[in-house]
Amino acid sequence: MLKRLRFLGVYVLFWIAFFEVGRAVFLAYGWPKSAQLGTSIIAGTLLSGLRMDLSGACYLALVPLLIIAADGFIRPEMARRMLSWYTIPVIIVVAIV
Repeated sequence: MLKRLRFLGVYVLFWIAFFEVGRAVFLAYGWPKSAQLGTSIIAGTLLSGLRMDLSGACYLALVPLLIIAADGFIRPEMARRMLSWYTIPVIIVVAIV
């Protein structure tokens, strides 16, 4: 049980980090314009975006939560495969968007 909760926590933290890195890359890509904003505004952007990142990460973790909840009814190998089949396409789609 604790192992499953730890996995979900790490899964949510992965998505938060993924979104934050994406935001930082976006700011770095537009550095000539971003440099004019000042460090307080850039830090504020990263911090205020953290709430949206947490929300998005929790939405994306809903399917893995359901898969883990059904873990007692399906084989662990099947659960891992389902998580991979869900996570990899979602990473690709989120990276493109």
